Amino acid sequence: MEENVYKLCSSCKRGIPFDTKYWVCSVSTCNTKRMGLFFCSVRCWDAHLPEMRHREKWAVEKRSPTRAQHQAALAELADKEARQTAAATKDALPKRVAGASADDAEDLSDEILIVASRLKDYVTDHFALRTSDSVLVALSELVRGLISDAVDRAASMAARPSWAETSRKRFCPPRARSSSWSRA
Repeated sequence: MEENVYKLCSSCKRGIPFDTKYWVCSVSTCNTKRMGLFFCSVRCWDAHLPEMRHREKWAVEKRSPTRAQHQAALAELADKEARQTAAATKDALPKRVAGASADDAEDLSDEILIVASRLKDYVTDHFALRTSDSVLVALSELVRGLISDAVDRAASMAARPSWAETSRKRFCPPRARSSSWSRA
């Protein structure tokens, strides 16, 4: 757009200069943020009526902002978007790229170890509650601690049993430890 133009007319595509009159449609669907129809004259406003087929309508006269007001509004919008983007990236959970090789891997101590969809489905199905994404970080820390404890115990044992045997002894009830799963 040119420097002297606030908006383009939705009908004739001529520029609507700063600090001048322009018209908008009285119908709310023509004034949405996505559609946003602006007209340089009542004649251009009238030209959009056959397409839109409004029942009750009229042209609403408005005044375009000055260039300074427009630039201040744009700067404020840019600042707001920058704050939202910064907040979104700050709160975002760490993610890994699928298929990344071990050479590309960074320190995985902050990696999420819990499958979010499965956890959320489980909590919803069993307890009729919803789960926040921040829970994934805390649960991942707990899982890391449990794995570290099990590995330390396995390393300290002379026979060095497998991870499955070590974890089964620690976390499973006695009846689940037996190798026979026959029903009585």
